[in-house]
Amino acid sequence: MAYKERLEPLTDSDKKQVRKNIIGAGIFAAFSIGLCTVVAYNMDMTLSGVMLYFLVGFMVLFFGVIVFIAGSAVLDLRSGYKTIITGTITDKERYQHRTRNSKGHSKNSQPRYILHFDDKKVTVQYNHFSQVHVGDEIDLHYAKRSGLSLSVDILNNGTEKTVAGADEALSLQDKIKQISQEKASVEKKEYPLTKEDLKALRKYRNGKLITNFIFLILFCFFALAFLIPMAASKWFIIPEIFFIGGIFLCFRWIVKCISKYFKDKSMGMKIVAISQVKDKQISSGNGKQQYRISSAYGTYPVDKPVYDALKIGDSVFSFHGKHSDWLIGMHTEKSGYIPG
Repeated sequence: MAYKERLEPLTDSDKKQVRKNIIGAGIFAAFSIGLCTVVAYNMDMTLSGVMLYFLVGFMVLFFGVIVFIAGSAVLDLRSGYKTIITGTITDKERYQHRTRNSKGHSKNSQPRYILHFDDKKVTVQYNHFSQVHVGDEIDLHYAKRSGLSLSVDILNNGTEKTVAGADEALSLQDKIKQISQEKASVEKKEYPLTKEDLKALRKYRNGKLITNFIFLILFCFFALAFLIPMAASKWFIIPEIFFIGGIFLCFRWIVKCISKYFKDKSMGMKIVAISQVKDKQISSGNGKQQYRISSAYGTYPVDKPVYDALKIGDSVFSFHGKHSDWLIGMHTEKSGYIPG
């Protein structure tokens, strides 16, 4: 379906969503002013010279952004119209980059969710981004000045497009169901673990262990940080219960992770499951791009040639540990075997 835009009046529901932007901006501005006032009063801070100019410049910039957000929403309300974008989604993209502050510390920016309509790109909210899939024909209701997606109507699901058969036209979804029924035995079938499978399981286990150990170290550090200065305080027990609980959970996750690996190894079997590609997504930022496909059994990173070759509804064989259900790898007819 070709990309089209048309104007329609805002409904009462649309106006409520646009007003939320104005209310949110006002609440955030009021909170920020109150916080700065309390801090300045408690510090008994006297501003002069460079510090005064810096603070004034910051406040002008800060409130300029607030006015822009609220003003865009007001313009949408005054116009009384929204843009309805009609087209077929050709790709989905999650964009996020890393920024550095004046101290050299880096952090992730707020992610942006982008729908591709051939050469057109539209930024939408996450709930609308997750609601649609590549190949869907949609009506996207959009407040253009404030850049706010209001709602989405799916006109024709990408996995339900009909294709002609020998005797009758069957939808692609019906064909997928038929394939699943024909290969039901494959979904339940077990195969022995190979050396490559054990290597993939160890890699998955090590990744989980590293994450849990990082959380464990953080909880231990903060538990000690509160233990020393607050030992004489009557509120001492409250943060300690929280941090000790966190330490216990980290130990529990570590033990479960190691246990799952050794049970998989002792069983020596893996499960092969068949599913279909449900969605495709690009994650981009800082000049890098990652390509992912989604199926009923999870989301898998793939190379760009594989990403471009796979279509919605293509069969995917995924290999999992029998006990842990950890992903070992997957196989498609167009890409061959892809390690987990």
